Amino acid sequence: MKNFKSVKRMLAALALVAFAPVLGGSLANGASFVKVTIKQEGKVVGNTIYSGPAGGKGSDHKVYWKLLAKPPMFGSEVVIKPDESDGKTATLEGKLEISIAIRNRYEMGTAKVEKLRLTRRDVDSDKWFLSKDELKRVMALVETR
Repeated sequence: MKNFKSVKRMLAALALVAFAPVLGGSLANGASFVKVTIKQEGKVVGNTIYSGPAGGKGSDHKVYWKLLAKPPMFGSEVVIKPDESDGKTATLEGKLEISIAIRNRYEMGTAKVEKLRLTRRDVDSDKWFLSKDELKRVMALVETR
């Protein structure tokens, strides 16, 4: 019976370590999950997850926004329709809002744009990101609280 309790505790500890980041914690190496949400006309059209530096309230928001210039750890939960030209770009238009949160707790700002150009490395990928030029344009519009 004692061994069963030890195994049970060990499994519970492993589960806590494995799922802590998903529940809003930090990764084992001190990094944090960074969630990026894109809304179009108020509806979520993109959700991606990046691994960023450990941070919290008062962190430099620019550090987290710069992550958007590379593919995320986890691609968009929502299917983003690519442009027909090559399948590696997508253009979203309308009232768009891009926001970033660290560990689902700390907001790192919001940018509102009328047009957003996304890119991906290959046509089968769900890991959309911004070109460096697009990121510069968007970062100039970031509002923090």
